Amino acid sequence: MTAPGWIMLGWLVFAGAHLALGLPPMRDHLARRLGEPAFVAMFSGIAALTFGLLAVLVAVHGGQGPEGTGLREMPAARTALAALAFAGLVLAMAGIVHYARSPMALFRTHIRPPSGIERITRHAFFVGISVFAIAHALIAPTLAIAIYFGGFAALALVGMPLQDRKLLRKWGAPYAEYLAVTSAVPGLALLQGRQSWAGGEGTGRTLAWAAGIAGLLLLAHPLWSTANGATFAGLIAVGGLLASARRWLHSRKTREA
Repeated sequence: MTAPGWIMLGWLVFAGAHLALGLPPMRDHLARRLGEPAFVAMFSGIAALTFGLLAVLVAVHGGQGPEGTGLREMPAARTALAALAFAGLVLAMAGIVHYARSPMALFRTHIRPPSGIERITRHAFFVGISVFAIAHALIAPTLAIAIYFGGFAALALVGMPLQDRKLLRKWGAPYAEYLAVTSAVPGLALLQGRQSWAGGEGTGRTLAWAAGIAGLLLLAHPLWSTANGATFAGLIAVGGLLASARRWLHSRKTREA
């Protein structure tokens, strides 16, 4: 198998497991049988393990095979794409900083009106990651690494409507109202008049924190670049395993209470 083929296989394994477990009716059946916290722990653990497999494949095969687009050899294009990648990373970090207040937060008990970064986009993390990944795919040195980053973009872009559909099934009318006044495309709801800008909600502070975090991550770029960029997926896998263990322990305590 070629190097790009190995990376594609890694993404297919992850996507297959993710979709098989994350979509109804399998998800609903397992959530009822195990309980929501235990199911989330299992789902996160399997996602982390398949991401770990992807990291190994990238480390071994990422530097092999056909070259990438060649844009990395053009200074102007490389600078523009690097700036775009940083902007995407800032938006993704803003989504993480705001996560606990968003409808996407795990174990949320109600839907509240959009605020802060949600007025710009309800999917700050997904949109930011897609922009970050597309920019990296375009300046990747090999086709295999381009596919690796392209997979993150595809995952984020597909994840947005899937998450909206899942939350719409869960919350019904309250989330439908939330969808009606927000947009996935940054700024679209503001331009269409479905959303209005409001001061005093900490959006500037959120973006400042996000830019600071993104700047620190940029300083560690040599670390992220090791093993053909496999560190990125590897750390996601480790974080997923830790989160899975935490959720599993939480589910046990809930059952024993």
